[in-house]
Amino acid sequence: MSVDQVLVITVVKTVDMATAFIGDVGPFKPKEERWDNYKTRLELWMTTNKVKDDLKAATLLTMIGPQAFETVTSLAFPAKVTEKSYAQILDVLEKTLPNT
Repeated sequence: MSVDQVLVITVVKTVDMATAFIGDVGPFKPKEERWDNYKTRLELWMTTNKVKDDLKAATLLTMIGPQAFETVTSLAFPAKVTEKSYAQILDVLEKTLPNT
């Protein structure tokens, strides 16, 4: 395979990934948005993009941003946050993140 072929394959994969999702939620920013509003926007994004139930926890963890991820990771300890269900992660976040 030539270098040109590799570049074409890489570009096609990048374009496919970039156009695979509708909308953008961004990370949770507690100084700018209440948790319940962020959660609603994220759930709408997951519905729009047809995120399967078994991927919702991973989707949430990758999208919430470093501050909220650190919170849920710390509160899940000694268990790994990746072993928690979507409902368990939401429960932790709803108890600790601001809604005001």
